[in-house]
Amino acid sequence: MIQDLAGVYLLSRNPLQLLMHIKGQNMYESKFSADSESFTTVTLPLTYTKWSLADRRKVEARVLDISGGCIDAAISNDGAFLGCYRSDFSFGLFDLSADVWVYSEANRTAVLDRMFARVPFGADTAYPGPVGFFISGNTSRFAHSVVTIPIHFSPDGQTLLAGNETDAFRLNLATRKKESLSRAIQKRLADSMILLDAGRALAAGGTSQDVAMLSVTAGTMLQKFPHPADFLRATGNPRYAVLYTEATSSAVLFDLQQGRSVDLPPLLGAAVHENEIATVNADGQVSLFMPAKNIPSQT
Repeated sequence: MIQDLAGVYLLSRNPLQLLMHIKGQNMYESKFSADSESFTTVTLPLTYTKWSLADRRKVEARVLDISGGCIDAAISNDGAFLGCYRSDFSFGLFDLSADVWVYSEANRTAVLDRMFARVPFGADTAYPGPVGFFISGNTSRFAHSVVTIPIHFSPDGQTLLAGNETDAFRLNLATRKKESLSRAIQKRLADSMILLDAGRALAAGGTSQDVAMLSVTAGTMLQKFPHPADFLRATGNPRYAVLYTEATSSAVLFDLQQGRSVDLPPLLGAAVHENEIATVNADGQVSLFMPAKNIPSQT
């Protein structure tokens, strides 16, 4: 699956070909189900759709019953839940199929201290343009805007991290109970971070720009990789991550086990499933590779 501003593209692996294109802008990152038989899309206005992979049709579709919308949100890696910072800055975990809240956190307005938002002043007033008026206490105005409050689900479905360096928490998704979160991890939430599993996180950015593997519980550094990166993306396999560097406008697939980048042609994004690597380049070309080979098996 490839997702960009034009929507979601679903491709088969063998043969490598486009199966369907779901048009849509302003979507959260879509996710496959745990059994790989369906995938989930959610738009910023909270239109939820579950798609069957077998016959490529909608099996569920509705606008989620979330009053006031989400200031920021993320779909869990199995496509079952939506983590949502609501308009009153409380956090909730929403079961997408059941259409109910399964966990709620109290008002967490401390995230405002480090929250970034682009609010279109004057969009609904008599003064269109950069100068306008709105009620500052009406936080629902932030819903559907460009807002960043980190929400991280671990690939194994066990852990959720949410918040920023001023206010954050760690949730055990199985027990729905909060667990300890080290201050060292909380400080790195301002940087680019991905969860490798329930116990390990990968962080980049900051002053050194080196990539570091950290213990989620203790916050201690487990391993440091001397490779600069400004931004990280998960690949579906915790052994690998995609590292982006702004200065060179480049990206590499990095093997965390061997501590080096994988020898591949220039890429924009990558995913790894078992022993197969899928990449997409800046021209939109998709290729499949086998490890230790830099010649695509299919393009």
